[in-house]
Amino acid sequence: MFAFSAVAVALYLALSAARAADSPAQTIALQPGDNLVGWVAEPKPVTEVFAEIPETSLIYHWDAEERRWAYAIRGVGGNLETLEPGMAVTVRVGGDQTVSWERPLTPAKGGITLYLGVNWVTWLGRDEWPLDQVARGIGKSLVSIRVDDETWAAPIDDDEGLPSLSRGDAVEVVVNRDLKWLQPTGMMPEVVFVGDVPESTRDAMTGEIRELLDYFADTHAVETDFSDTAILIWHTPEDAVMYQDSNPPYPFHRSGEALRIALEHDLKGGQTAWGMFVYSGWWTPNPQESNFKRFVMHEWIHYLQVQYTHFWRIAGKPPLWILEGTAVWSGDLGIRIADGHQTFAQTRRSYLSDAARTSVTLRSTEERNTPWQYLLGLLAVDLLVERSGKDSIVEYFRLQHPQPVDSERQWQSTPRLADVFDTAFGLEIGAFSSLFEEWRGNLLHSGQRYDYGPDDRTLHGTLTYANGVPAAGFWITTAPYLGPYKSGRIRRTHVREDGSFNIDLLPDTTQRLSVTNDRCTIWLTYDGLTANEPAADDHRLLDTRDLVPLHLSVPVGACNQDLALTATVLTSYGQSGPVEVGVRHDDFFAWMTRQSYGSFITTVPSPGAYKVLFRVGYCDMYYHPTGLVATRDEAEAVKLGARPVSVSVKVPPDLCVRQIRGRINTIDSTLLTLLWLTATGAGGSGGDHLKARADFSITIPQPGKYRLGFTVDGCRIYYSTSGPTTDWRQATSINVTDTDVSGIEFVVPSDPASLCR
Repeated sequence: MFAFSAVAVALYLALSAARAADSPAQTIALQPGDNLVGWVAEPKPVTEVFAEIPETSLIYHWDAEERRWAYAIRGVGGNLETLEPGMAVTVRVGGDQTVSWERPLTPAKGGITLYLGVNWVTWLGRDEWPLDQVARGIGKSLVSIRVDDETWAAPIDDDEGLPSLSRGDAVEVVVNRDLKWLQPTGMMPEVVFVGDVPESTRDAMTGEIRELLDYFADTHAVETDFSDTAILIWHTPEDAVMYQDSNPPYPFHRSGEALRIALEHDLKGGQTAWGMFVYSGWWTPNPQESNFKRFVMHEWIHYLQVQYTHFWRIAGKPPLWILEGTAVWSGDLGIRIADGHQTFAQTRRSYLSDAARTSVTLRSTEERNTPWQYLLGLLAVDLLVERSGKDSIVEYFRLQHPQPVDSERQWQSTPRLADVFDTAFGLEIGAFSSLFEEWRGNLLHSGQRYDYGPDDRTLHGTLTYANGVPAAGFWITTAPYLGPYKSGRIRRTHVREDGSFNIDLLPDTTQRLSVTNDRCTIWLTYDGLTANEPAADDHRLLDTRDLVPLHLSVPVGACNQDLALTATVLTSYGQSGPVEVGVRHDDFFAWMTRQSYGSFITTVPSPGAYKVLFRVGYCDMYYHPTGLVATRDEAEAVKLGARPVSVSVKVPPDLCVRQIRGRINTIDSTLLTLLWLTATGAGGSGGDHLKARADFSITIPQPGKYRLGFTVDGCRIYYSTSGPTTDWRQATSINVTDTDVSGIEFVVPSDPASLCR
C-alpha cells in the first residue's frame, strides 16, 4: 500500500523539473527606441526587466480589459507592475546601440482572453504557425491582426504572402467581442496515474496523449489550456477510492463505496471541473482494439467546451445532441478516422440505420439520457459541418464566452444560445431542427419506428398538483441504484401538458425517481412524493422487471406551485422568428422556460401581480385577458400566489406586421455583431439581433414614431440623421404608418462606446 498524495506530488515535481530542464530561451535584439515584445513565461516583475536591461527607460502596455495605458518608468514607477503570460509590451531602449535580452520561451499557460477592441498579446503557440491558422483559433470575432508593421483584416485566407508566427511573437489583435483564445501550444497537460499502471503502458498512453495534442492543433487550430487541464488515469476502482481518500488535488465526483460502484457500473471516464478521468483498461497494445485514445479525445472535447464557455455561465447548457454530437464527430470518431482505423462512411452507415428507425427528434433527445443524443447528434453535427465547415462547431462554443455589459466591466450578461447558434451556423436552431427532421424522414427504413432501446422497459405515469391541475413542465428523473449508491446514468423526461409522462428505463435494474423543476426537487417514497429528501431506505425502488403505472401528486407547499405560471402562445401561419415569454414585477424580470412547442413555464419568487411579455419574432406584445396588446401600460397583470395560473394567447393579425429596415455599420465598415438593436416608442417596442451581418429588420407592434438605439459597454447610442447621439432627445423619430420603412443608414464609430467617453 502506498500514499497516493505523495505519488501525485512526486509526479508533479518530476514534471515541473522536466519542464524546467527543457525550458528554452531566446536572445532577442532590442533596437534603440520602441520594441513590441511578447511574454509567454511565468509572471515577471518589471523591476527585474529594468535590472536585466539597464538601457530601458520605459515599459508600457495597452490594457484592453481596463481600456487604459499601463506603464512603468525607471526610477519613477507606474501602474504596470508585472509582465503576465500572453501579454505584449513596448520596451523603450535608450542610446543608439542594439541591446540583447534573453527571454524564456516556456509558456506558463495556453489561453488568454481577448477583449472587445485592440489587444496587445503574444503568440503562445507553436513555431512557424501560418497567420491563417492563427486566425482560425480566434474565429469569426476577429477584425484584424497586426504583425510588425503590417495589418491583415479578417477573414484571413490561405495566401503565400502571409507571415508565420513563432512562440513569443507580439501581435496586435482587434476583435468585436470578448472571447477566450485557446492557443495550440503543444504543451502536455498534467497526467496523473492512479494505481499500478506498468511503466511501459504509461509511456504508451503519454505518447498517445501527445498525438492528441497534434490532432487538436491540426483539426481545430486550438487546444485546451494545458495549465488548467489535468488527465487522471485510474487503474482499478480500489485504487481510485484510496486516491480519493488522500485529499488529492484532482478529486473524483464521489468517494468511498459510492465511487467504487460508480466506476464499476456507471462512468469509467468523464469530463470534470479540472479536466477528465479515464480508465487505464481502455488502452490495449493493439491500436485497432484500443479505446483509450478516442475516449480521451471525446472527454477532451467536452473540456474544450467548458473552457470556452467558462463552465457555462450562460442561461442553460447547450442541447445534449450538440454537446455529445461534437464530441463524437470531432473526438472519438474523428481520432479513429485520423488514425486510419475507419472512415466516416463506415460509422455513418450504422448511425444512419439507427436514425432511420427511431422516432426520436433532436428536441426530444433533451428529454432522456440514452444513446440518441450521441447517434442523432453525430449526424446533426455532420450536417452542420457540411453546411458551415468544421470550424463552426468550435465557433459555437467560443461564442458562448460571457460578455461584459457596463463601461466598468463590473457585471456580465450571457449570450443567448439561439443567437450563438445562428451566428455560428448561419441559420436558426428551430429551422435547423426542421431541416434535420426533413432530411432524416427521407432515410429508408423497414418496420415500425421506435424511440427506446430494444431492451428498455417503459414506465408510464401522471403528475398533478394537489388540486388536480396537470404539473406540466416538471422533469421526471430516474437513476439505477445498488443499495444506497447510484450505479448508472440518469434518464429524464418532461411531464406533458396533460400531466402524463413515460420514461424508458434500463432492464433488470432498480431505480430511484425524483421530480424537479427550476427551483426544487421532490423524491418518491413508499408514501408518495416528499419535499424532504428521504433516508436511503425510505426511497421507493422501482423494479424494471415489474413496472406499474405511477399516478403522483406534488405535495402541498412544495416547489412553490402556487407561484407557477404556464403560458401558451399560438402563432398564425406566416409568422416567423423565435417565440419567448417573460414575466415582470417591479424590478424582477425573468424569461420563462420552454416546456414544449409554444408552451412556457416559470415559478416566480414571491406572490404579486406580474405582467407577461410575449416576444414573437423579436416584436414585443403583452398579456391582456381580451387579447395581446402592444404596450406594457395597456397590459393587465396576472396575480400569482393563490394557485397555479395558466394563460393562453393567440397572436392577433393586426399587431407586429410592420417593419423598420436598414443597415448599421461603422465609419470604417467594420461589422458590429451580436448587438441587440431596438426600436422603441409610444406604440411599443421591437428589436433585432445583429449577428454576422450589418442589415437589420425590426418588427414593431403597431404604427407610430420609434427611436432606434443599442447599448454597448454601458453606452446607449441612438440613431439620428445628423449622426449617432447618446441623447435620446436628439434622436430622429422614425414614423411608421401603414407601410414598412426601409433604407435607414445607421453609421457609428468603430468603437461606439467612445461616444460616451
